[in-house]
Amino acid sequence: MSQSLIRSWIDEALERASTMNRADARLYLICSAGLPLGALVHGIWAVIFWYLDAHVVALWDVGSTILFLSCWWLILKGHILIPGVILPILVEIPLRAALATYYIGYEAGFWVFIFVSVVSSMVMAFLPVPARIAVGFGFAAFAFVTIWMTYGVPPPIPLDQTWTLIFLFTNLLSVAAVLMVILVIFDRAVFRAETALSREFDRAERLLKNILPDAIALRLKDGEHLIADDHPDVSVIFADIVNFTEASAKLRPAELVETLNLVFTAFDKLAARHGAEKIKTIGDAYMAVVGVPDAKENHAAVAVELALDMLSAARTISAQTHFPIDLRIGVNSGPVVAGVIGESKFAYDLWGDAVNVAARMESHGTPGQLLITQATRDLLPEGVQVHPAGTRDVKGKGEMPVFSLNPAG
Repeated sequence: MSQSLIRSWIDEALERASTMNRADARLYLICSAGLPLGALVHGIWAVIFWYLDAHVVALWDVGSTILFLSCWWLILKGHILIPGVILPILVEIPLRAALATYYIGYEAGFWVFIFVSVVSSMVMAFLPVPARIAVGFGFAAFAFVTIWMTYGVPPPIPLDQTWTLIFLFTNLLSVAAVLMVILVIFDRAVFRAETALSREFDRAERLLKNILPDAIALRLKDGEHLIADDHPDVSVIFADIVNFTEASAKLRPAELVETLNLVFTAFDKLAARHGAEKIKTIGDAYMAVVGVPDAKENHAAVAVELALDMLSAARTISAQTHFPIDLRIGVNSGPVVAGVIGESKFAYDLWGDAVNVAARMESHGTPGQLLITQATRDLLPEGVQVHPAGTRDVKGKGEMPVFSLNPAG
C-alpha cells in the first residue's frame, strides 16, 4: 500500500514536471521531495536541540523549518524554479551542518548533510555544467574544512556516548534516506522517459513504414542517403476518379476527405492483399506498382487483378455512399527507376518511360475500364480475357495498340 502511494506521488510529481522545461523540472523533482522532508527533520531537530540546551542550533532549525515550508508553499503555488528559491536551501544545509558540528561535536556526524548539497548541486540545470561542478566541489571542500576544524576539538555542548551514537546513526540514516529519495525519483523519471522514448520510437517506425517500403526504410536507417534502384520488369498502375472535382463541389470539405479516404483505404487494403506497393496519391489519383522493391515474376497478372478489384471496389463504394465514383485505370509494364527523394520529407517514387505510358493509359481510358498496353498484354497468362481497344496516340510514343478489361459482374 505504501509503495503504491509513494509511486503515485512520484508519478504525480513527474507528470507536473513534464510540463516544465528541463532546468525547472529537475529542481521541481528535488524540491517536491526534499522540502517537506527537510522541514520535518528541522522541526524535530529544533525540539531535540532545545532539550539539549543547544539553543542557537535550535533557533536556527526553527528558522530553517519556516524557510523550507515557505519554499514548499511557493512550489505548490507554482512560484518556483528560480535560483532564489533553491540556492538558499543548498546554502542553508551546509551552514546548519557546520553549526551543529561545532556545537555538538564531530563525532555526531552532522557534517554528512553537506554532501546532500554536493549531490543536489549537480541537478541545477540552470547553471552550466562547469559551474555545477565548481559548486559541488565548493560544498565538498566546505565539508572537509568543517571536519578538519572540528576533529578532536571539544564541543561547547559535550554529549555522552549514547547521544553521540544516536546522532551519528540518525544523521547517516537521514542522509542515506534523502539520497535514496533523489535516486528513486530520478530512476522513476528515467523509466518514464525511456517508456515515452520507446513509444515515440515505435510510432516513428510505424510512420516510416507507412511512407516507405520496409526494405527502403531499413536502408535509410542504416545511413544510406541516395537510393536509386533499377527494376527491369514491373507493372505500374494509375487510377483516377472521373469528374471527381466537379462532383465533389456538392460536398462539404469533411465529406470530400472522408469519401477519398474511404476509396483510397480500400485501395490500400487491396494493394497489400495482392502484394503491390502503393506509391502515392495525387488529388483523386492513385498510383501503385507491382515488382518494386521486390521483384515479382507475375507482376503483370497481379497488376491486372489488382486493377480489376479496384474497379469493383469503387463500384461497391459508389453504391454504398450514393456518390458517383467512376474509375479510369491504366497499366503498363517495363523498366523503371525507383528511389527516395528529399531530405526533410521523404518520398518514394518511380521514374521512367513505363511510368509515363501507364499514366497515358489511364488518361485515354473510359470510365469503368481498365486499359493496358501491349507490353502488359504479352506478359499475361493464357485464359485472361483481353479485348483489343484499337490504338491510342501516346505523347512521345506515337500510335500504340491498347487492350481493355472489365471487372466481373
